[in-house]
Amino acid sequence: MATSKWGAVVVALAAKLRAVSGYRDPDTRGTGIPVFIGTQVGLSDMTADSFVAIAWAGDPDSPEDAGDWTQETAGHAATSRPRNEVGEIRYRVQIYRGDRDVSTAITSAFTVLADLETSVRDDPYVGLGASSNVWWTQVIQGTPRLWLDQGAVCVIEGRLRYEARI
Repeated sequence: MATSKWGAVVVALAAKLRAVSGYRDPDTRGTGIPVFIGTQVGLSDMTADSFVAIAWAGDPDSPEDAGDWTQETAGHAATSRPRNEVGEIRYRVQIYRGDRDVSTAITSAFTVLADLETSVRDDPYVGLGASSNVWWTQVIQGTPRLWLDQGAVCVIEGRLRYEARI
């Protein structure tokens, strides 16, 4: 019996976005924005100026929560009855440009966020299938940040939420 769907949803979300044209697994070289899972973004051989991180836990050297979940028994007592789970997964979209064009950095970051949203809207089961009992997944919150660091940077950090039955 599964204890939580959180891990499966994280891995599926990353795989789903990596399958979209313009994105890639960070283990593969080439063009496209790498889609990391959690602190994988901090591995020295996988660094990137522009990236997406699913289950973003902040600074890889000082991790914060990458998300959370809560559950309740689908009934009146804690038995072997199914449990309903609501989980949240943190994400980070980071776009770096080597120039001072802040408007293009913003537009690019929101395009990436739109691709993430579209991938979960088109398949609320995030590739796990209806039998996975993941009922839906959606982007629920985002906080954009802008700064200059040898070029324009736009970061959007936020949360995705899912519901499932275990």
